[in-house]
Amino acid sequence: MSIYFVKIQPERNFFFGIEPSGRAGAYGNSKTYFLKGMELPQQTSVFGLIRYVLLLEMGIIREGMPNIPYDKREAAAQLIGKASFRPDITEYGILKKLYPVFFTSTRKGDFTNYFR
Repeated sequence: MSIYFVKIQPERNFFFGIEPSGRAGAYGNSKTYFLKGMELPQQTSVFGLIRYVLLLEMGIIREGMPNIPYDKREAAAQLIGKASFRPDITEYGILKKLYPVFFTSTRKGDFTNYFR
């Protein structure tokens, strides 16, 4: 099995958001309007991103396509598995493992890893 280091560099500002917890807002209203971003993306988000890029690279979908075309679903299932991430499903096509996410320096000559 091959192991790959995937480097993701954002094109513009980004936010690792999470679903609101459903708590009441500061003034007793039913919603809070402030979200706190996470330092790192959830592994399921990274997993979904990798699956999406695989589908793009293999020509199964094009950017902006909302769904996998019916005639390409079998090829997609072999590549990334038949279902979205669920704890009870363990078969995701060619993807076998996902290791932790970490930051690394991009300065020349600096190979420091910033594990969180």
